[in-house]
Amino acid sequence: MLFRIEQKIRYLFIGIITFSVVGSSVLLYLVLQKNIFHNFLELSVQYASQQDQKANLYLNLIAETAKLLSNDQDVIEALQNPRFDSALVNRTTNKLSGIQTSNVTLTGITIYGLNGVCYRSEAIGLAPNNPPALEELKAVPLFQNFVASGESLLWWVRSQRTMELPIYNANILDGLMTLALKIYNHDRELIGYLLADLRITPFLHFFKDQREKSEVYVLTATGEPIKGTTNEIPDHLFQDIKKLAPPANYYIAKDKLNLCIPFAIPYSSEQIIKVISLTNLYLRLSGFLLLLFCVDTLLILSGVKLSGLLAQSVAQPLGALLKKMQKQI
Repeated sequence: MLFRIEQKIRYLFIGIITFSVVGSSVLLYLVLQKNIFHNFLELSVQYASQQDQKANLYLNLIAETAKLLSNDQDVIEALQNPRFDSALVNRTTNKLSGIQTSNVTLTGITIYGLNGVCYRSEAIGLAPNNPPALEELKAVPLFQNFVASGESLLWWVRSQRTMELPIYNANILDGLMTLALKIYNHDRELIGYLLADLRITPFLHFFKDQREKSEVYVLTATGEPIKGTTNEIPDHLFQDIKKLAPPANYYIAKDKLNLCIPFAIPYSSEQIIKVISLTNLYLRLSGFLLLLFCVDTLLILSGVKLSGLLAQSVAQPLGALLKKMQKQI
């Protein structure tokens, strides 16, 4: 009888300790998981927004530099001068080449005059400046819309996958970002265009993370991939990000393994999609869960030992009391 009482007391203590430990651990894990996941999303979007600001500053630097050229007196005179002036041509070409050499990401700068002239910067290294003819440029629907619009500049991405001025040079297969800029004279009359090409890889790396695994892709307005930091986008991920467009802050893929953050490229129809893998986050949460499991196991084992001692401390006085009562009877 005393043994049964002791066992019942022991099982009661074990049940209370196990329920308390497991219940508190489950509640702790769920609360921490929610907070960690929410903070991770918030910090990821915030950090990506800072990267986007830096990338836009970089594009603004290129655009402002191009505007300095478009407002240069020699450039304006070269595009309006009906006669060939070798000194003027040399000065203009040297200025284009000088701007190009000042930025290692630029592969070429070209100015077109409505009077038919064309000046381009000199080739540097293995990336020659092979701009399209103005007639070919005007045949591009994107450029046609730019000419007809009131915008003064346009950014668009060119790669092997684009139909609009694709890249065939083997030395710049990584893709280009092209800036188109309208050039006006002092009377605000359109006299030509400026075309500046820069490598897209340095621009995409503004969005890359050093520690966390992430990839960056450029998508058209219809959601088709143009270029990315990897050669191919996984099909299941592509179907998800194809539906995503600004101004959404972020989007979690259906597989729950990737976080997609979109950004619009200024003065462009394309957009940037940053894809952050959530695998490392899940692994860390799994590690935390494993740690909780180990701690719970130790606490429960300690509780089993403690429950035996508590059961004995309760059962022994009861046993002694029972014996006294039996003697008195």
